[in-house]
Amino acid sequence: PDFPDGLASVGALLVTTGRPQEALAPLGKALQLDPKNSKATANLAAAYFKLERFRDASEAFTRATELKPDDPTLFYNLGLSLSRIGRKQDAQKAFERAHQLDPELKPPSEVDESQPPGK
Repeated sequence: PDFPDGLASVGALLVTTGRPQEALAPLGKALQLDPKNSKATANLAAAYFKLERFRDASEAFTRATELKPDDPTLFYNLGLSLSRIGRKQDAQKAFERAHQLDPELKPPSEVDESQPPGK
């Protein structure tokens, strides 16, 4: 079906059940239909992160933060992705923004960086 939110939900389910490669098609289709779909964008970024495509993940998380600028998890995940591609200063800025939005968010040194917290 050509329903962006439904496709985004299917993609999100695939990402959260450990099938990020399979999630790329429905998430990509959702974004073709609705380029500003924040759920599809965030889950595409999470899929890329899980596939260790950190440059793609950082680009998608950047778009996601533009669509949802008040979501601390997106900024945190952006920081993780940027740190994986060596952009430490940009990563630090993203972590600082995440902390500004949610003071309870743990600093990266205190969490398992192998998986993004998700959204």
